[in-house]
Amino acid sequence: MSYKTFGHVPAMSNLAKLGKLLTVLAAVGMVLLGATTATGFDPYKSSTNYCGPKLEAYKRTLPNPIPNRPIPGVNFNTACYEHDKCYGMCSSNCSSKAMCDKDFKARMENICKAKSIVIRSACMTMAQTYYQAVDKAGAISYHCGTPACPGSTAVLPMGTPNADKAFFFENSNYGGASTEWSKGTNVSDLTKWNTPTGAKWNDRISSIKVGSGVRVLIYEHINFGGRCMTLSSGRDYPYMDSQNANLSGRENWNDRISSLKVTAPNQVCP
Repeated sequence: MSYKTFGHVPAMSNLAKLGKLLTVLAAVGMVLLGATTATGFDPYKSSTNYCGPKLEAYKRTLPNPIPNRPIPGVNFNTACYEHDKCYGMCSSNCSSKAMCDKDFKARMENICKAKSIVIRSACMTMAQTYYQAVDKAGAISYHCGTPACPGSTAVLPMGTPNADKAFFFENSNYGGASTEWSKGTNVSDLTKWNTPTGAKWNDRISSIKVGSGVRVLIYEHINFGGRCMTLSSGRDYPYMDSQNANLSGRENWNDRISSLKVTAPNQVCP
């Protein structure tokens, strides 16, 4: 599919046409998803287009008119692949349809946020279009219901945590899955805690918000082992990959936290 561009950004009329096409074709794709299983997908391949009803992750061979690169410089391929997997696992990953769809949207938006301001707005528009397509059409094949996963953490609204709480996010700049822990909480092993999509919180935290009445101590290993960093009261940490305290070379705290404590504001790392 070709696109008319103005300064490398597709004309809005073309975006609208693509949106209508996505809504129709998503219904076809979602029907096929109902027949997949959690073990039926292939490892990710960057050369394969996972967006649309072709469902390459499940070795389908139908035509695939929905592009994984909807505008120049933007590639939603990894987000589409993870969405295929999430639907195909059919609640065995602790995900409802809405969770899968919202995770898909968050992944696309994070891709957009990393782009230049020239294409960021058009990228966000396409992310919303792709999300609306699966949101509207996916229900015809997603018959898994709401999964019962009591050990999973809850998705929280954005905002400022209460004084005695801290928010933890899966992605940078407060994106993806999120959870909160209160003052006095010692989480010794994040491998035992799941995000709402069933992924482990271990080595997954990428941004943190700390309430004004607490500090957060983060640790490199489970059981409060390895290197430690103290996060200050009332501060936001949108990019843990910029936090290099007590770490050497190119190492940083992004996707490195395996245990943590939410403490009184006078506590520090040992």
